Amino acid sequence: MMGQDAGFRCLFTLTDVKPIFVASSELFDDPRAVIRKIADALRAPINAAELDQAVALGQPYGGARKTIPSKLSERFKRIAFGGAD
Repeated sequence: MMGQDAGFRCLFTLTDVKPIFVASSELFDDPRAVIRKIADALRAPINAAELDQAVALGQPYGGARKTIPSKLSERFKRIAFGGAD
C-alpha cells in the first residue's frame, strides 16, 4: 500500500496535480467539512440542501452490528484471519 501511495504522489507531482488528502476518520466525523474543503479547492459552490440530503442517506445503520450472533462473528474471524476451523 505504501508503494501505491508513493506512486500516486509521484504521478501527482509529475502532472502538477495538488491532491486533497482526507483521512477516513475525518470524512466520517465531519463529511460536510470535507465537502467544503473540496469545493473550496475547486472554487465550486455547495448546494447545502442536496448535501444535507446526501449526508442523511449516508448515515450508519445504527445497531446492525449488535444483531450479528457472536458465534457467527467469531467463526468468521477464524476463517477470514486464522484459517478454516
